[in-house]
Amino acid sequence: MSDSSILAAERANKAGEGHLPGLLGLDFKEIGSGRAVAELTVEAQHRTPHGYLHAATVTALADTAAGYGALASLPQGALIYFGLSGSL
Repeated sequence: MSDSSILAAERANKAGEGHLPGLLGLDFKEIGSGRAVAELTVEAQHRTPHGYLHAATVTALADTAAGYGALASLPQGALIYFGLSGSL
């Protein structure tokens, strides 16, 4: 883990405040080329009324981590449009 990947994670956590990643409590530990490491402490608000982990929580974690990892992997000055799709 490099200092730059930790700094990128700190910037991502700050940027997520007041937005879905922050509201869910996503905590990025490392973001670098091809890699994003995040933690989420599962709490009551992440669960369905029946007590199961809500799929939207998992999807938000995966989508956010994939997006940050993709952005960190871009060559200097490049632009990207990235999305995650899934099906039931």
